[in-house]
Amino acid sequence: MMTHRAFGRHAAKAIQAVKQEAARLEGMLSRFLPKSEIAKINESAGHAPCSVGRETYDVLSCATQLSAACQGMFDVTIAHRSTPRSAGCSAWWTIETYC
Repeated sequence: MMTHRAFGRHAAKAIQAVKQEAARLEGMLSRFLPKSEIAKINESAGHAPCSVGRETYDVLSCATQLSAACQGMFDVTIAHRSTPRSAGCSAWWTIETYC
């Protein structure tokens, strides 16, 4: 649940924009929505490579860097330890950088 507040002449437009962006991000990054890119990654984990958009790649790259910086206190790969169907996988996903 998210709560938003905006003030001023353009408050209603600002709130609408925030709601639209939140819905867009959820559609792309939710592990619970079957058509999201994260769901695609989870579905293909341990079976086949999976292509994702640049924005998802950037979010996951940042999350991986954050995990390393805080010595694992935040772990973007937690799903592989909490999801029975992927038990035995050594990683939920892997970032590869192509130059």
